[in-house]
Amino acid sequence: MPEIQRIAIETLGCKVNQFESAAIEEQLRAKGHTIVPFSQPADAYIINTCTVTAKADFQSRQLIRRAMRTNPAARIIATGCYVQTASRELLEFCQAGNVCLVGNDRKINLANYLIPHNPDNSFEIYIGAIDEVKNICPFTVEHFPRRTRAFLRIQDGCNAFCSYCIVPYARGRSRSLPPVEVLKQAERLVEGGYQEIVLTGINLGRYGRDITPPTSLYELLVSLEKVNGLRRIRLSSIEPAEITKELVTFMAESEVICPHFHIPLQSGSTETLKRMNRHYTAEFYRDMIGMIHDAIPVAAIGTDVMVGFPGEGEKEFKDTYDLLSELPITYLHVFRYSARRGTAAYAFPESINAKAATLRAGRLKEMGLLKKKTFYFRNLGQKTSVLIEGRDRHSKLYKGLTPNYIPILIDTKGVSINGMIDVKIERILGDQVIGVLLSSK
Repeated sequence: MPEIQRIAIETLGCKVNQFESAAIEEQLRAKGHTIVPFSQPADAYIINTCTVTAKADFQSRQLIRRAMRTNPAARIIATGCYVQTASRELLEFCQAGNVCLVGNDRKINLANYLIPHNPDNSFEIYIGAIDEVKNICPFTVEHFPRRTRAFLRIQDGCNAFCSYCIVPYARGRSRSLPPVEVLKQAERLVEGGYQEIVLTGINLGRYGRDITPPTSLYELLVSLEKVNGLRRIRLSSIEPAEITKELVTFMAESEVICPHFHIPLQSGSTETLKRMNRHYTAEFYRDMIGMIHDAIPVAAIGTDVMVGFPGEGEKEFKDTYDLLSELPITYLHVFRYSARRGTAAYAFPESINAKAATLRAGRLKEMGLLKKKTFYFRNLGQKTSVLIEGRDRHSKLYKGLTPNYIPILIDTKGVSINGMIDVKIERILGDQVIGVLLSSK
């Protein structure tokens, strides 16, 4: 077996997957391997897959095929959620190649599978029972290539079992990183020059409930806010039922926690929410968004919404459309329902046709664009900080993000990537927000 030196990594899916791929890359570099772009010839290819939709499954298979074509002799390691839940599908697909399937439960040891353990058979499978895993995988990351914002995965797994969702079967039960380890990782990231940390998890709001003594996301944020040199903490997606008034009040008073929420709705029909096994009503969601907006008027509030769920008729869609119309939502992520084998909803009848789902998705996307622009105009004239992330590919202006998740272009000189500057939001041009420099920090 030839020596494996050059390794390419490609990642699909969520921020947790991105965090884990960064950790794997860091492990491999520490062992002396060279990381190359996925489009280039490599001795090994690692594909960190996603299975949240059928499209994600297709993209995962596509990447495996691409790696096989680029270097037929290369070792190919497929890992992640698609591998964890659909190893039988991949069995016939991959058997002809030098392929290794590694489940989420074994991802921490992925580097050990670069060389086949059985020289007579280069196709190998290492997938365990993810639902029996009790502790979070102890990944650490100190550097995120090509990123100015660091991801810090503090939680994994999900106990919710929404009827449409395959993720609990791919990620196992909820498990949390102990607070002392979270603080250590945050301090190392700050020492490495990161000014913003994005807290990530599969079900972030359940953080701390599974550890002894139990704790909470709120208590963790209180501790993280005190990390010396940490300028910003941003939350990734958090479920509606996990948001407390205590958390919102703390964020309203904090100068470190970004005023940015991403809170999945999925449907504005209470009946549809019941079939989805979502544990809240449309009225609860309306009141919760109102509570956040009243406490933090400048907050960005994004949401996920699904169209085409089985049983969604015109009335149910109208409920969703009307609810979103009235709420101070900043942006929408709109998805069509994708049936996932093994979930409760897979057996549900009454799926709407693709054309109707596409039309409904289009209407919601149009609303989302209007809401985003309205939010931008609400912030016109405001003074805010911006973390510089690089230069815009088209305009060549510096670009960055405000605490409340507005992407801003700045026509200025003398600022540096990863620098924090003060700007005034001066004008909106189409879908672009233009700021002028006030000072650099």
